[in-house]
Amino acid sequence: MKLLYVAPVPIDFKNLDGVPKKILCQANALANAFDVEIIYYFADNVCLYSLKDKKRKVIGKASSKLSVLRQAYKLLDKEEYKGIYIRYPRSDYYFVRLLKKIKRQCICNIVEIPTYPYDMEGAETIKGCFINFLDHVYRNKLSKYVDRIVTYSNDVEIFGIPTINTINGIDFGSISYDDEKIDTDKCINLIAVSAMFRVHGYERLIEGMHDYYSCGGSRMIILKLVGEGDECEKYKELVTKYGLHDNVIFYGAKFGKELQDIYRGNAVGINSLAIHRQGLSSESTLKTKEYAAKGLPVLSSSYVDSFSPEGNKRYVLQIPPDETNVDIEKMILFVDSLYSQEISEVRKLIREDGMKTCDISITMKPIIDFYKGKCKG
Repeated sequence: MKLLYVAPVPIDFKNLDGVPKKILCQANALANAFDVEIIYYFADNVCLYSLKDKKRKVIGKASSKLSVLRQAYKLLDKEEYKGIYIRYPRSDYYFVRLLKKIKRQCICNIVEIPTYPYDMEGAETIKGCFINFLDHVYRNKLSKYVDRIVTYSNDVEIFGIPTINTINGIDFGSISYDDEKIDTDKCINLIAVSAMFRVHGYERLIEGMHDYYSCGGSRMIILKLVGEGDECEKYKELVTKYGLHDNVIFYGAKFGKELQDIYRGNAVGINSLAIHRQGLSSESTLKTKEYAAKGLPVLSSSYVDSFSPEGNKRYVLQIPPDETNVDIEKMILFVDSLYSQEISEVRKLIREDGMKTCDISITMKPIIDFYKGKCKG
């Protein structure tokens, strides 16, 4: 069975990270059951990549979400697909037009909505408000054309369409973890890998570090911020304001071996600390999956779906979903309690719990099963 993955995002196969890395991981999982092709854009081209042949071909010019939707529409006249998987680009005329054609050709289609609800995303800009307006106008039509929506929320129905509930997953086999000894009595290293958006809320941690040292705290705490984004300047201003230059390190965006080197020697991975600012009470982030694969416990303001319920009790320090500063003393107690065991054993237990919960083979299984049941032949 041939399946098309419509990815209206830029993908650079030489520097895979974040969303593009997730898309390829999902496609590889689908490719274990189907003949999968990905349509995406990069530089000035729209490309079609075959996972079976490991070959890429340029099928159109221009470089945007819209260009991918247009080329996908044309592609359906040339290729025969039994299934289509679409990363939701927000609804507009061209998206609905593509869905209509998919439906006419009786192709089984699934749309993944990475964040739901999402109405607050982009609402702070004029462009974002316009995109949201179009989305509100057109998304009510989706129930006519979409078979299932994949969601990381608990919703059983979105836009009148039944959902497939799952979580973000990663390929644990592709991620190594390091079990070298760390001395948390001397220094607790924290790592946060993200695009530095407002929902990440790392200022709560920086403010908490300031509170801790202002009250005479003596344990060395180092926060490694890896990534670039709108909030970086705010974090840098706070670090300067509080004189925390020795405690907070800004690495910028890092990939490959450089990122793996930064991962070494850390005690805790930092998840989003302010998703409540978007009106969310839960999320399914890729970074917590990578933390789990690395054998790292997590600091988070919400339940971490990378672990089992029991794993959340043991390996997650959950702070209140509000604007209060992180209590560093509580974090130190959490770290000291967890690392009273051998670090190699801690890393192994965390990784094993995560693998049983969020390995890509597990998280994509309900999607593969739906295609197999719906799109026989």
